[in-house]
Amino acid sequence: MKNIDKDEEVVGIFNYTICGGLALKKINIGVNCLSFDVSKKNGALEVLMNLSKGWGELGYDYYLTFFCYEEHARQISALCPNAVIVKFKNKITGKHRGLETIKLQTCLFHSIYKKYDLDMIFFTLTSIGWLKYDVPVVLIPHDIQVVSHPDNYFTHSVKDKIEYLFNYLEYKRNFKILNKIIAISDIDKKEIETYYPFTQNKLVKIYDPIGKEIPDVINISKRPYIMATNIQYKHKNILTLVKAFELFHRKKKQYKLYLVGKESKATQELHDYIRQHKLEGCIKFLGYISDEELIRLWADTSLYVNPSLYEGFGMTSVESLMMGAPTLLSDIQVHREVTENLAFYFKNLFDYQELAEIIENIVDMPLREDVLKKNSMIMRKKYDYKMIAQQYWNTFNIIIDKG
Repeated sequence: MKNIDKDEEVVGIFNYTICGGLALKKINIGVNCLSFDVSKKNGALEVLMNLSKGWGELGYDYYLTFFCYEEHARQISALCPNAVIVKFKNKITGKHRGLETIKLQTCLFHSIYKKYDLDMIFFTLTSIGWLKYDVPVVLIPHDIQVVSHPDNYFTHSVKDKIEYLFNYLEYKRNFKILNKIIAISDIDKKEIETYYPFTQNKLVKIYDPIGKEIPDVINISKRPYIMATNIQYKHKNILTLVKAFELFHRKKKQYKLYLVGKESKATQELHDYIRQHKLEGCIKFLGYISDEELIRLWADTSLYVNPSLYEGFGMTSVESLMMGAPTLLSDIQVHREVTENLAFYFKNLFDYQELAEIIENIVDMPLREDVLKKNSMIMRKKYDYKMIAQQYWNTFNIIIDKG
């Protein structure tokens, strides 16, 4: 039995501490969580925590060594109490986060990973550094929309073209180093293969795990509001929903629209439109809310709408069905794939008049309780966090066996 309970210092601007215990193991899998911006909570971080929850409950935490920031260490430790956790004190945020992360992964992590006798390294976000590793390396990039859908992020300025090229080349370099790449949907897998054909034999599709606490009882007494989440990016197409709700509200004045999620520069146009059209009384920005509050909103809503132009997976659309909420989605291929055609869909993604009519039709003809329950059970089974954590574990073992 080997116990690690000391503090260590690393030369340079980055410091880290080791905590936890390490039993004798047949394998030791490193989980690198150092590409996250500690100032943000997002779907990629939720995937990591859901996987950690599954691994902990399956008893695989004895075989794990996490490399993470102090901000994430406590939650990971609670989910995987038998794992070794290497805590990094530095905080990488802001516009230079990408370069700082590359520096961290290339210089610091690459210089220390051999100390932990790892059999494999799982990177939970895109940046893995610029050097090759002596052990198999697996990555979940979550999607490559910054390359495949550049209009969601970039203009045609010289600066943005350079940034696009940098992102394209970073993915290419990372993908060449990797042994396996986790694609989160058929669409995600196809896009990676299209832009980086050499990855074809490296790709394996595993859907995102979902670990939210789901109510046992489906609430059929819906309240008069519509909700949307993930509003901070322009490609989420929330302005089309706002315009549709404006028309819908003229007929159904008792309804409100709740917009949930962190705001950004992109949400300013929403505020401007709402103010100009005097909609402040019926459209509310709720900001970031807790899982408990979000689940309550989903349970009571008359309709959840995701009008997004692009998704790599679409976690909130799946979660909405799980919570027993009537769900209306943009008719993009990934939404059809991950929801198994169980939701409502609208085809003309910018036609707010048509969207307003569809919303009205749905709230006028509520789904039966048995339909909502059936949809919820199908989604729960398909995206069970423990089952998907096992799929990851099986993939890791195959990779380690192959050396």
